[in-house]
Amino acid sequence: MRETETLDHIFRSVLEADATEYDPWLYRYCGNLGSSTDAMRYERHLVALLDFGRADPRGATVLDAGCGFGFTLLLLRWLGASNVYGVDISEQMIRTIRTFLRILPDDFAGGIHVAQASVTEMPYENDSFDLLLSLEAISHYRDVGAFIDEAARVIRSGGTLLIRDGNNGKNPRVRRETRALWEEFETGKASALGERHERDGCYRLRREEIIRENFPELSGDLVMDLVLRTSFMSRDEIVAAVRDYERGGTRPSSFYSGQDPPVDPNSGSVIERLFDPYQLAAELRDRGFSIRVAGYWGGASGRRVVRLANKVLGAASRLTIYTAPSFTIAARKP
Repeated sequence: MRETETLDHIFRSVLEADATEYDPWLYRYCGNLGSSTDAMRYERHLVALLDFGRADPRGATVLDAGCGFGFTLLLLRWLGASNVYGVDISEQMIRTIRTFLRILPDDFAGGIHVAQASVTEMPYENDSFDLLLSLEAISHYRDVGAFIDEAARVIRSGGTLLIRDGNNGKNPRVRRETRALWEEFETGKASALGERHERDGCYRLRREEIIRENFPELSGDLVMDLVLRTSFMSRDEIVAAVRDYERGGTRPSSFYSGQDPPVDPNSGSVIERLFDPYQLAAELRDRGFSIRVAGYWGGASGRRVVRLANKVLGAASRLTIYTAPSFTIAARKP
């Protein structure tokens, strides 16, 4: 398909389709990719990441863990991957991908497979993939350790895990901005940085709705106390904790303190977890992976000076990681 279709044409065919089954957030997150400039930038970003990981997608079987709306799957297939798999916990995102796959040519779409599932319990056999990607996704995983275990299970010997994320906790500015975001999403208060992010109610409001829906007999004061005591819990965990309390147990004590990312009770995902890249690399090394770590300062725009600066700074990441907004990890399974 590459010989006859440009990448931006593929993206536009998806974005311009009259599909009522699309999640409207598709256009917010991916709407710019129909332009040739942004499609090329997206390609450069992924190709540079693959080069860092010394991973060739041509003929490979690839998994994108936390695939979102699936545009990385399209790009990997366009770059020559024989089969690409995407897993995401969001039903709306997976439904959107399945919808647009129906409008793409069979010889192209036939190599793309998606599943709604958790990255901690992926529906794949052992040793299934040559390459596993986690792109701006690992900071939303609730159980990073369980994901690493799953990655070690499904990647073949000699295969690679590539991680890139914009939540470098070694960078003071990133830490400050991310913690302000946590406070906003948990409490609903405007960010201390003066910004406000679009969302469907703060997490405390969502927990209140869950408790009132399942326990309408509880007093308002008790509901609000339980809302504060069930931070970091998913919907099912909240219901179980309140039910246990009603049966004579103690009130839950999962309080939000601002030191850890809050949990969306509806999806069970977290909002922008902060990482020490070298600590994360150590966890991967403990699972047997060989590791390369680098900060990421940019370069997808194509500007030569930015790419050169990124290369120089990345080579000295042990010293420069404090200035990088993002980080990259390449982990090779022996």
